[in-house]
Amino acid sequence: MPVGPPAPQQSPAPDEWMRVVGSVPLAAQPGARWLYNTGAQVLGVLVARAAGRPLPELLAERLLDPLGMVDTGFHVPPDRLGRFGRQWLGADVYDEVDGQWARPPAFPDAASGLVSTVADLHAFATSLRAAPQADMLTAQGGAHDEEGREGWGLGIGVLLADLPDGRHAGSYGWDGGLGSTWWTDPVTDTVAILLTTDAWTSPQPTPVFTDFWTAAFAR
Repeated sequence: MPVGPPAPQQSPAPDEWMRVVGSVPLAAQPGARWLYNTGAQVLGVLVARAAGRPLPELLAERLLDPLGMVDTGFHVPPDRLGRFGRQWLGADVYDEVDGQWARPPAFPDAASGLVSTVADLHAFATSLRAAPQADMLTAQGGAHDEEGREGWGLGIGVLLADLPDGRHAGSYGWDGGLGSTWWTDPVTDTVAILLTTDAWTSPQPTPVFTDFWTAAFAR
């Protein structure tokens, strides 16, 4: 299975994916350590199994359709590819418009791989404003980043301290691995979304991201 940026055409179907993951020894005892990403992948498979329906159908029925997120899904339909951008990794092309997102994946990954728009992400962010986000890691002595400035709520990042880029403690959101960022700052009552076609540089963000956060949140 792929390790790195989202690659929806490289993973096997859910049953085989779970078989492979189940053969890997635990990195820690359950509840003793938090591990980003894999838990959400497993959760997507379990939710689909519990509902007896494929994850894309379930997600559309329970979340996307009710929120009017008409352009969000695990692939881009042929009649919408003209609105989709080529994906870059710096100066190199990561994926073409008619590449990995041009057809449904064998494994609908609940941790990554969704295609969306600013309007759809804004609808999603707005739906969460009435549900305050709380860090779930500090009680276990953990944090998402080495500096201890970012925790993890129920499937979303939560800032534990004010950051130099203008974001305030209590802000929540996430940065996508292929060049997207969304954060909601309850201090300034601001929802900020930026979608690019250039992959996120980890562990340091690209300058356009830090400039965007400062413009959106520094007040």
